[in-house]
Amino acid sequence: MDTVSVTCQQFNVNDSSYAVLEKFYANGDKVKRNDILLLLDSSKAALDIDSEAEGFFYTNLNPGDHIKVGEVLYIISQEIISDQSVVASFFTISVAQGENEILSSKIVTKSAKKLMDANHLNENDFAEEVITEEIINAFLKGKNKVIPVILEGSNFKHVKKVALIGAGQGLAQVLDLLFNLPEFVPVQIYDDTPEKQGTFFFNIPLKGVVDSKAIIKDFKNGEFDFIVNTVSTSITFRKKIFTELSNAGIPFANLIHPASYIGFNNIIGQGNVVFAHVSIGPCTQIGNDNFISARCNIEHHNVLGNHCTFGPGVMTSGSVTIGNEVKFGTGVFIEPKLVIGSNSIIASGSIVTRNIDEEVVAYPHGSKLTFKKLKS
Repeated sequence: MDTVSVTCQQFNVNDSSYAVLEKFYANGDKVKRNDILLLLDSSKAALDIDSEAEGFFYTNLNPGDHIKVGEVLYIISQEIISDQSVVASFFTISVAQGENEILSSKIVTKSAKKLMDANHLNENDFAEEVITEEIINAFLKGKNKVIPVILEGSNFKHVKKVALIGAGQGLAQVLDLLFNLPEFVPVQIYDDTPEKQGTFFFNIPLKGVVDSKAIIKDFKNGEFDFIVNTVSTSITFRKKIFTELSNAGIPFANLIHPASYIGFNNIIGQGNVVFAHVSIGPCTQIGNDNFISARCNIEHHNVLGNHCTFGPGVMTSGSVTIGNEVKFGTGVFIEPKLVIGSNSIIASGSIVTRNIDEEVVAYPHGSKLTFKKLKS
C-alpha cells in the first residue's frame, strides 16, 4: 500500500509534546498537498500542520489529544483504507526512527547518546531539555560546568530567599534574571520530574515535587521568603500553583530584569516575570502571574490581566486591553485600542488589527489572520 507517514517534529526547543486544537478533515477525506490538516498548541502558540502529499487522510488524533515528538501525526494513503485495524497499525510506533530519541522527559540526539555512554554520563547531568553532541562536548571540555551559588555566609538580613517552581528551560531563564538582582538569592527548587529528585541545578538543591501543602510548610518554617514560577509553557499549571499558594499567604516575587524599562504611574500585581529589554509604558496596569519574554513592548495605558505568557518581541500599541490566560507567540504586533479576549492564543507572526473574542486561536494564514474558536 502506497502511503506517506508523517511524524511529529520538535517545532520549539521547549516542547516535547503538543495538544491538538483542531482537526480540519475526517479520516478518509481526500486532501491536496499543503492543505491544513491539524492545528497544534505549542509553547510558542499555534502551529499549522500541512499535508505533505495528495491522497486520503488518516489520523488517530482528535481535538484535546496530546502527541509527543516522534509519534505519528497522520498518514496519507493513495487509496481508501476500509480496514480500521490497518489504519491503527500506522500509529503504533511511538518514537520516530530518526536522528532524535526521546529518553524519559528529555530529547537526546543519537550522536549525543553515544558520547554520553562512552563517558558514563546520563541525561540528569544536564539542565538542558534537548541534549546535543555540542552540549556534551562543551560539558566534557569544562565549558558547561554549573555556576555555584554561594549560600554559606550570605547576609539574609539584606537579601530575600527565593524558592523556584519548575526545573525545565524556564529555570535557566529565571536564574539568569535572578543573578542580575542582588536583592534575591535562589535557595531551592520544586519539580515533579521523577529523575530530577535529589539533584542540584546550578548548585541549587531540588527540594521535592510541586506539592502545595509541603511548600506551604517550608514557607512557614522560614526556608524561603518569596516564590517564583518558572514554568511558562502551561498557563493552566501557572494559574493553579499561583492560586493555591497565594491564597495560603505565600508571596510571589515580581522579577524585573534591570535592563528593562518600567514607566511611571504603573500598577503591577505579583508573580510577574519580566525579562531583559522589555519596555512597559506609563499608566499601564498589569495583573498577577504574567511571564513576559525579552524585547516585548507593552505600550502606554495598556491593561493586562492575569496568567498570560508572552513570547519574545510582542508589541502592543497604546490603550490595548488583554484578558486573562492569553498565550502569545513570538513577534506579534497589536494595533491601538484593541481588546484581546481571555483564554485566547495569538500565534507567532500575527498582526492583530481587530478585537479578538475569548477562547479564540488567531494565526497567520497567508497574508491574512485566521480565527478559530477553541473547543471547550
